Amino acid sequence: MAEKRADVPGMVAGRRGGPIGRSRFGLAVSAWSLQTFESMSNGSLRILWFGTLLNFGAITMNGTAQGVVAFDLTGNNKAVGAVMLGQGLSMLFISPFAGALADRFSKRLMLVTCQAILSIQFFLVGSAIATDTITIPMLAVSSFVSGTMFAVIRPVRNAYIGELASPEQRGNAVAVQQLAMTGMQIIGPFMAGILLGWNAVGSAGTYLAMGLFVVFSLLLMFQLPGTKSRVMQAGGPSFVQEMWGGIRYGYGNPEIRWVLGGFILVTIVGTPYMVLLPAYTKDVLGMSTASLGVLLGISAAGGFIVSLATASMAGSSKAPTILTCCNILLAASLVGLAFAPSFAVAALAVFFLGAGAGGFQMLNTAIALQAAEVAYMGRVAALTMMTFSLSGLVAFPIGALADAHGERVVFAGMGIAVFVVAIFLALWKGQMIRAKAAQTARQ
Repeated sequence: MAEKRADVPGMVAGRRGGPIGRSRFGLAVSAWSLQTFESMSNGSLRILWFGTLLNFGAITMNGTAQGVVAFDLTGNNKAVGAVMLGQGLSMLFISPFAGALADRFSKRLMLVTCQAILSIQFFLVGSAIATDTITIPMLAVSSFVSGTMFAVIRPVRNAYIGELASPEQRGNAVAVQQLAMTGMQIIGPFMAGILLGWNAVGSAGTYLAMGLFVVFSLLLMFQLPGTKSRVMQAGGPSFVQEMWGGIRYGYGNPEIRWVLGGFILVTIVGTPYMVLLPAYTKDVLGMSTASLGVLLGISAAGGFIVSLATASMAGSSKAPTILTCCNILLAASLVGLAFAPSFAVAALAVFFLGAGAGGFQMLNTAIALQAAEVAYMGRVAALTMMTFSLSGLVAFPIGALADAHGERVVFAGMGIAVFVVAIFLALWKGQMIRAKAAQTARQ
């Protein structure tokens, strides 16, 4: 009987496709999963993760919805850029204060308050669209409010990780939280595009759905352990002093300074591509609003895959090298998008575009927070938010350039600029490594 079983494919131990082969594959997948999601064994981090999923889902839907509504109202890229400018301004000026708040006050109370404001704002915009009273200035104010709330929520969530996670879990916990954000970049834009193009729902219904997402996220926050406000000693640093202290700390840490430099440069020259996608989809590719949602979903799928693949390495010495690869991929994808002859080729380009952008955002944030002390995590996270806000600030001039010279030309220029920045950052990192080695040798 043993010989007969040996003749049956897949029954011999160790034969390809056999039980042991499958078992080894299953063990490998299990080991990878445990390593990638190691921090999710913490119940509080799981709750925070699901809250991030819902909250960021609404925010990514808003990014698509406000651009489509602005473009439909005016028919030009400058209006989309003007709306995004409000979000960029709020993130730039509010983020330093948000970081100091996150390191000083109850994080759960701040999350509940900000998400309550965010949900009310989404409901109000939806009502204005339903009553046909929506205007570009109103959208810009809405963008400013949502940007302000996001500028507070994100550093508070990252600082909360410092309290909820052990030191060993911190780098992975940041990466896994970023996975939630990247995952919703798949679902959020895709759902927004579908809902916006569905006559029964439209723009008003899309904003209603966004408000409900935030409400559900808010309710989850009550399940987290409460945090107390930090007791301020008499004669201790003031709020403004702590804010500037966070800026000095980030600048004084070589690793964080390198991350922030990369964030600033790549954000300015590369990430404003989102401003051009509504016009690119409709005017250049000749597709519908629903197709924009599909493109954004494909882009986010690329980001999710890269984030998932690199989450376990976000706190390792390999992270800067992987980050450089992501920057170069982002550059190549922007150039590819500029020359895409059809929707199918554009979809392929945005897949790799999302992969590069997703890796850039996740690894930059993880590297910075891994290098930061727990007492400064909120302020360091706020500094990354400040640099990310530059995408909104340059949205208006990018939109104006596209109106004057076309989306394809601007995409190509952005890709070349990102490539130059990627090489500069790689050389900067190499110099840091050599300087550290020389210092170690002297000691």
